[in-house]
Amino acid sequence: MQKIHILLISFIVLLSGLALAERFDNYHVYSLELQSLRHVELIRDFEDKLSGGVEVLSPLMRKIPQEVNVLISPNQIVDFKAILRAQKIPFRLIEENFQDVIDEDARLNNLRADTGDYSWERYYRLENIHNWMRSLEAKHPGVVNTIVGGESYEKRKILGVRIAHNEKNPAIFVEGGIHAREWISPATSTFIANELLTSEDPETKRLAQSYTWYIFPSVNPDGYEFSATANRMWRKTRQPYGFCYGADPNRNWDHHWMEEGSSSFSCSQVYAGSAPFSEIETRTLSQYISSVKNLRLYVSLHSYSQLLLYPYGTSEKVTKPQDYDRISNATVRAISKRYGTTYEYGNIEEAIYPASGGSIDWVHGVNKVPLAFTFELRPDRNSRNGFMLPADQIIPTGEETMDGLTAMVQEAEALGYMREEENSL
Repeated sequence: MQKIHILLISFIVLLSGLALAERFDNYHVYSLELQSLRHVELIRDFEDKLSGGVEVLSPLMRKIPQEVNVLISPNQIVDFKAILRAQKIPFRLIEENFQDVIDEDARLNNLRADTGDYSWERYYRLENIHNWMRSLEAKHPGVVNTIVGGESYEKRKILGVRIAHNEKNPAIFVEGGIHAREWISPATSTFIANELLTSEDPETKRLAQSYTWYIFPSVNPDGYEFSATANRMWRKTRQPYGFCYGADPNRNWDHHWMEEGSSSFSCSQVYAGSAPFSEIETRTLSQYISSVKNLRLYVSLHSYSQLLLYPYGTSEKVTKPQDYDRISNATVRAISKRYGTTYEYGNIEEAIYPASGGSIDWVHGVNKVPLAFTFELRPDRNSRNGFMLPADQIIPTGEETMDGLTAMVQEAEALGYMREEENSL
């Protein structure tokens, strides 16, 4: 009986994605060609029921056919392949030992907590990011203030910077790092802040001086630190739920919570939490967002797949989708000009798949901010590296994202959305 209990506990821990399962030795990555929506639903269902054993790395989408990369634990490989064959889903092995990918990422992008200079040639620990933000006040007195947008379960601050040449300016909010393993998001957030403060480009200087910018590089600080020190693939927060840890902070907002594209299983990567705003990170950040005056544009930075998304993750539609499409089109065209990087765009529910309880849906649907977008940054959806984007792509990603953000604001201005008295989408 004791042996059975030990095996049961080991199985539950394996499913939960705890620190005890932080290595990925002999995990396989397969590329699957999904040829029907039934295939898509099958993989979604399989992932949810076997969290920790199966994870879809690239977002599942509505379009058919599509290729997705799936990470499989050693103990699930035989059964998973048998199901794929039975369902006639073509697949091919693209990575035999995922730990090799993790190890190479650690070798190239080792996150050390040091006091050296901050640049965009490597990724940094949370302490370094926070120290860099604090240093900006002295470098740009009267323009930059360090701000606290909330706190985490492990008592870390959700630290950000406010860049304000005139307190009466309309506001733009940049949210980074809501998913822990998406390191390019905090890096791009700080790149944008630095551009707004140091660029000599006339249009960038105009945007910096015309708007009050709220930039939070890591709104899931516990998860980010855990991904840096214990489990590179960690996505969620770190509040314990029985044998499992954390909720998906982008399924925990109080907008159609737990309706679609999320899970009530606490070990799932898309666990929505025990209730709306059950996570202190989302609860305190939402309170801060509500306090920001004249907030016109909210931008959430994620990775990966090179997508530009707007509300909603449910069947609900924005009031003027034609305006969102016009802004999105201008944004992705601007992104492509510098390096030829191609983005697709659309509302979340149609461009990817239903996913309720996300930050931009709450910001737009509940807090009534006129414009809210999610950037799914580099690499493209078929990349083998996925979340582990090499550090030499931080600067190109930052440059093209800044190009896109500039075009986004310009198009929003042309449509009248950046003034308080104007449109609501």
